[in-house]
Amino acid sequence: MRRINFGVVLGYALGADEFTAAEAMEATSLTRATVLGLCSELADAGWLEESGDVRARSGPGRPAHRYRISGRLRVAGIDAGERHFSVRIADLQGEEITAGRQEVDSHALGRSGRVRVAREYLEAGMAEAGCRPEDLLLTVVGIPAPVDAEGHSPEGQKGFWPLMNAGFADGLPGRVVLENDANLAALAEAGGVGDTSRNSATLLTGERFGSGLIVDGRLLRGPHGGAGEMRLLDAFFDSDGTAGIAYLARTWAVEALADPSVETVLRRPPGPDGRVSVSVADVAAALAAGDATASGIVDRISWRIARIALALASLLDVDTVILTGAPADLIEAVLVRARTILETEFYPPLPRLVPGRLGVHGVVHGAVDHALALLRADPLQYLS
Repeated sequence: MRRINFGVVLGYALGADEFTAAEAMEATSLTRATVLGLCSELADAGWLEESGDVRARSGPGRPAHRYRISGRLRVAGIDAGERHFSVRIADLQGEEITAGRQEVDSHALGRSGRVRVAREYLEAGMAEAGCRPEDLLLTVVGIPAPVDAEGHSPEGQKGFWPLMNAGFADGLPGRVVLENDANLAALAEAGGVGDTSRNSATLLTGERFGSGLIVDGRLLRGPHGGAGEMRLLDAFFDSDGTAGIAYLARTWAVEALADPSVETVLRRPPGPDGRVSVSVADVAAALAAGDATASGIVDRISWRIARIALALASLLDVDTVILTGAPADLIEAVLVRARTILETEFYPPLPRLVPGRLGVHGVVHGAVDHALALLRADPLQYLS
């Protein structure tokens, strides 16, 4: 019973700014002696601290001690993508303490290398934030693979899923929870689509397509965490069915450059390895400059997005498709053309296409939000 009471008081504290014992008593229905004792023990354990106005008076009689969640406690979110890692560390009110992003080559790193780089990057962020290991309560890692309730991913996708789910739970400090990256992006983006749609698909469109699905206000997961996986696109398109906007923009640009007669600002000399390299930023810049080749690439991507959005809306009856995870300027150009394609080539009801609020940061923001939600839902499991 005492441990349960700990959880009750801690759960209340996590949702409050500052509070007195009397306020906690009213909210939890516990006795004054119980609340005072638990607050004292939680303070000794480092979960609570007394506020700066420790003995503020609210009326006659003895001044009341005011408590709040310790400002030292932290949660972390990691977006462990195929070609990038993002880390965000926040306090228990969700305020960002530090954040960063770096490019990686997961195929060169391998499973152990992905875990090593994630650990180094997380520890560097902790050092920058002044976060001691014991202050980091929970880290949520978003990966581009389906994740079940135990944090496992299916074997498959030609070894891609096992590479992405590389063993972070055992290789990172503290408690770690794994989640699909598109699900995290969906949770982060769902409240920012204007009318707060209860039926939306968040399409993560960076290197590979993945979707987080919210239907009737609930995130769809499935027994293996595979709801929203876009393998069906391999049946829709001749090649690169699951490839995202960033991958397609680079690949189709290089294909166009293979024809020496094509005149485009994207043309550049081969690198030391004899290969031509074009970035998604190069395509976006060429599009802004009015380059016809870049415009043609965006047309092809827009057709693909329109068809994917229509398929999601037809299967799940979602009314909103949110695009996120690729450069914002390229997403906006794709959305403008995809909306026109939907309106002129298909019949209603048609999904609304909108850009995500958080862009390439949606997954890591969703990871922090998910960490806080888990902590508030069951604080007992984090009591040492």
